[in-house]
Amino acid sequence: MKVLSNEEGFLALPEQDLTTYANARYVIQQIPYEHTSSYLEGSAKGPAAIVSASHFVEFYDEELDQETYRQCGIATLPALDFQGKVDADAVALIEQQTSKLLADGKYVISLGAEHTVTNGFV
Repeated sequence: MKVLSNEEGFLALPEQDLTTYANARYVIQQIPYEHTSSYLEGSAKGPAAIVSASHFVEFYDEELDQETYRQCGIATLPALDFQGKVDADAVALIEQQTSKLLADGKYVISLGAEHTVTNGFV
């Protein structure tokens, strides 16, 4: 499965081998879906903004006295492409990717802002 480079991915981890799909136990799934916003638009930008902001997070966990990501690895997937997909088709796309990740034994962290995306995850 295609993943973002370690410099582009969640936390911008320095070790490339810990950001590959094969080696990562955790996978960041970006879901920039926006179709039913009732007030302000912009939720589609949320996942990329979270990944970008994560580049400024400290790796060291004082409570665990370690850099936990080294124990598990984190791969960041490119954002799902919803072009031409809305409603049931968008939910089906999310469900397909999520099911594949779970079948591969990954712990999935899904980033999305519109409430509709939850249906695809569940």
